[in-house]
Amino acid sequence: MPSLAQSQGGVNLGALDSMVTSYMAFEGLLEEGGQPDSSWVMKRRCEIVRQKIGEGAVVEARNLIQEICDEVLTDTRLEFHLKRQVFIELLRAGGSSGDQAALDWVRKQLAPLALDAYADAYNEFKKTLLMFLYDQDQSESPVAEQWSLKARQHLGSVIFGTLRKATGFKDPDLLNLLKYLLVIHKQNCIHSSLDLPTPDSDIIPKLVVEERWPGPLPEERSADFQERDIQAIVQAVNIPRQEAMDALKHTNGDVAAAFENELGRIQINLKELNQLVMEYAGYRGLLQISDQDSDSNDMEIDSNLDSREHADEAVPGENESQKTAGGGEAATIPAKLEQDSNNARASRSYQCDPKLRRILRLVRWVKDGKYIQAMESISEIDAELFKRQPQILFELWRFEVLRMATGGAHDAALILVRKKLTPIVSANMETQHKDRLVKSLQETVSQIMSTKPEMPSPTDLCSAIQTALQDSFGLPGPSLASLVRTLLVAHREWFKKQHCQDIFAKNLGIDVLHQVDDSEGVSPVHKQVIELLAGIEEAEAVARAGMGAAAGADPMELSEPSGDDSELLVNDEHVLQIMDILALPRGAAIDLLIQHNGNLLSAVENVVQ
Repeated sequence: MPSLAQSQGGVNLGALDSMVTSYMAFEGLLEEGGQPDSSWVMKRRCEIVRQKIGEGAVVEARNLIQEICDEVLTDTRLEFHLKRQVFIELLRAGGSSGDQAALDWVRKQLAPLALDAYADAYNEFKKTLLMFLYDQDQSESPVAEQWSLKARQHLGSVIFGTLRKATGFKDPDLLNLLKYLLVIHKQNCIHSSLDLPTPDSDIIPKLVVEERWPGPLPEERSADFQERDIQAIVQAVNIPRQEAMDALKHTNGDVAAAFENELGRIQINLKELNQLVMEYAGYRGLLQISDQDSDSNDMEIDSNLDSREHADEAVPGENESQKTAGGGEAATIPAKLEQDSNNARASRSYQCDPKLRRILRLVRWVKDGKYIQAMESISEIDAELFKRQPQILFELWRFEVLRMATGGAHDAALILVRKKLTPIVSANMETQHKDRLVKSLQETVSQIMSTKPEMPSPTDLCSAIQTALQDSFGLPGPSLASLVRTLLVAHREWFKKQHCQDIFAKNLGIDVLHQVDDSEGVSPVHKQVIELLAGIEEAEAVARAGMGAAAGADPMELSEPSGDDSELLVNDEHVLQIMDILALPRGAAIDLLIQHNGNLLSAVENVVQ
């Protein structure tokens, strides 16, 4: 069956369903049994290292690093930082025994390493010894930073980033997608006046965490990279040029890998995201909904919602009571990798509108093969729905026909085709549904005549029914779909302004999310997005024409930007130089060059002066 109502205002919900399902499997939000995802296991082990360091259990964390990837400890810089932190935690434990243990540690472990760990290691070692003289409560001391809990939290995050690079564990596509689109959305808000309509304007602030995790220690080697690659990372994740250079060094110039590593540094509120995911899964029928009385608003989900919110929720080790000394036995990881008891747990139920519950029950009937019962219920809810969307009525009867055929009642199935399916096709020969209905009718007859007719998956039909009935009831739909729709608008607008294609779109599935067919019509809220884009495109065409005329260029050559800048009459190398020198987005650099007739020196001098 051709895709039916798989789009919702510019979002391919089928593709989004796949991302959400994969995310839920990764995060353990599905009760499917079996072993957890290997990437999740490795990520969780690395997070435990970060947590242990944040709590001050540095020796325990170091032993765990050896279990995960002992190659990491061959970097003498990390080894020195870890052993210095052990010394600090022994001092933090206090008392004469703590001081003596710290002194012994310095003599046997830290001092020998300080001589040649790295260039500044010895100077840092001498400064660290001042901690014998200054108490941790003295905020004005020269070693206050070393005493601070933030210092060990930072070290934990650096180690985590190093382990991520070494082990190569992957985050779910949905998580990386949202991190990236949120960065692009912020860029749009800063550099343009785009007013994005969204039903839930509070979603984005709840998801965004401004602070990023630190990355691994920089590679101590020189490397030359193309400016285009450097700027691709700078613009994609909004980081300084030097950090982009460091990211490329870590991947030997692999832009895609550097981009993915930088996405790993971006924090996001996982508790909030998990709530959005579970709401979406409930709306889209991705979970088994228990049958309950319709008067109850609590939607029980047959799923394990003990979500694995990691340290993205809060920086581990902020609790001052957790002052473990630097010692400890080798870390052992529980079989189930139990999360910290302080981590929030997602509720096993969420509030469900009674109208949505009715829709979900109807969708369940379709999945259970109760097609006639579903048709009767749909007519009771919205008597005009089948007139507006005859393809849904056709599909329901088609499924009933195939149910009969698979049961061996081929003659009865053909009679039902003549009585029900053919009239629907005949009534829509002058409508936009004609081609789809005719093709589907042909496939149905072919199925009936085959020796072993098979029932197709009802997933697309259920999605179409649910989307249509949500509009009938005036329900807004899942917040995650609204969020993704808004972010995709921002993404599209941003890259139109940059006059280039997004080289990371395919990696993140953005191109697939954009592959939708809106010919079936969209709801009024979604039309705002489409109308907004149309207005933006028209205004941009006028603006580019004006700039082109001012620069002495043919306005028509500037009206339709393409994947490269050949039609913009600017030198791409000059664009990259302005992006580097003035730290401007690509679109702003192009506009600046156009205003100065493509003269690089003139453009830079004008801004500097």
